[in-house]
Amino acid sequence: MVEGNAAGVEGWDVAPVFPGGGGNWGGSYLTVPTQGEHQEEAKALADWLTAPEQQIKAFQTKGNFPSQTEALDDPALLDYTNEFFNDAPIGQIYSDMSKKIEISPYKGTNFFAITTVVTDALTRVDVDNTDDADSSWDKALSEFDQLGLE
Repeated sequence: MVEGNAAGVEGWDVAPVFPGGGGNWGGSYLTVPTQGEHQEEAKALADWLTAPEQQIKAFQTKGNFPSQTEALDDPALLDYTNEFFNDAPIGQIYSDMSKKIEISPYKGTNFFAITTVVTDALTRVDVDNTDDADSSWDKALSEFDQLGLE
C-alpha cells in the first residue's frame, strides 16, 4: 500500500521497531455452513487454502503475509526483500515480529462501533475531503454520544 501510494518517493525502509513484537487485529475466516451439501469437501478446500504451502504461494503472488505459523520459516518468506524499501529484509523482519506476538488485543462489545466512528471521521478528512479536522471531530463526538457509551 505504501509503495502504491508513494510512488516516486525515495528513502522508505522497514525496521523492527516494536521491541515486544507487533500486533494482530485478526483476519479473515473461512466457514462451512452446516446446511451445505458438500461439507467435507468444503472443509478440505478450506484446509488446502489455508495450508502453509498455499499461503507461501499467495505471498509470492500477491504479497499476502501468511497467517500460519508454520509458514514463517519458509525460505521464500525469509529471503524476501523489496527494492522500494531499500532492499530491507521484509520477510525476515515480519516473520520475526510475528513470532513475538503472544496475545490478541481485547475487543470489547463496542469495538466495531467505535472503530467505525473513528474510521469514518478520518476518512471524511483524509480520503473524501468532505470535512476539515475540527468539523469531522465534532461529528465523531456526536456519533460517540449516539452510541450511548459511558
